Amino acid sequence: MILKHSSRTLPVHYDGDILIIDQFHQFAPSWGDGKKTQVAVSLVEDWILEQHKAYNFASVVLDQYNSSSTIQRLSGKVKIRELTWTASSKTEAYSKLRELFNGGNIELYHHPKANGQIKNLTVTYRPNGTWGVSGGTGAAVDDYPSALAGATLMATRRINKQQIIPAKSYRTW
Repeated sequence: MILKHSSRTLPVHYDGDILIIDQFHQFAPSWGDGKKTQVAVSLVEDWILEQHKAYNFASVVLDQYNSSSTIQRLSGKVKIRELTWTASSKTEAYSKLRELFNGGNIELYHHPKANGQIKNLTVTYRPNGTWGVSGGTGAAVDDYPSALAGATLMATRRINKQQIIPAKSYRTW
């Protein structure tokens, strides 16, 4: 399975009870207006198709951020799932990720930036009974951990045979 979050992708698989992170991949910005840089969506989609061709992933998971055009373009070529982040799904994802770390059942790919973000994660419990996860202050300080949590959630659901809703193709006619 491969998960796309922001400009990061994360192929993962289970080997028995161990979640193996095969790779952390970040796309370099390909254009910008001088203030903000962007990654060309076509580069991400081409990479996903190349990886799928090489490894035949069971599915590709996209989170809900800027994914509708990619779902539309790739839906006939790969099995696509969409992860919608909600308070409930974040709680489930980070809880499963914590469980894997506590049990020693996760094998991380060596990637200093990603692993640094994971090490910097903090959980904040609020007086109203909710909690949040943060990688610190600034932009993109928890993108890799978010991708990892999402991949963990979707891989675990797939292994446990929980229903995962297929992505809808957002075709306009």
